[in-house]
Amino acid sequence: MPDDLKAWLKNKASQNFRSLNGEIVARLEGGKDPLVIEVTPKSDDSDTE
Repeated sequence: MPDDLKAWLKNKASQNFRSLNGEIVARLEGGKDPLVIEVTPKSDDSDTE
């Protein structure tokens, strides 16, 4: 994998993480229930049923 592609992916991932973080903070500050945020789990081994 080329280095510039690696850097781009890393940058994109951190942007996505920041925007998710921002949404959580915005919901907390806005008084909305922060647990209502839809997050799709990436793994199949979820222990909540």
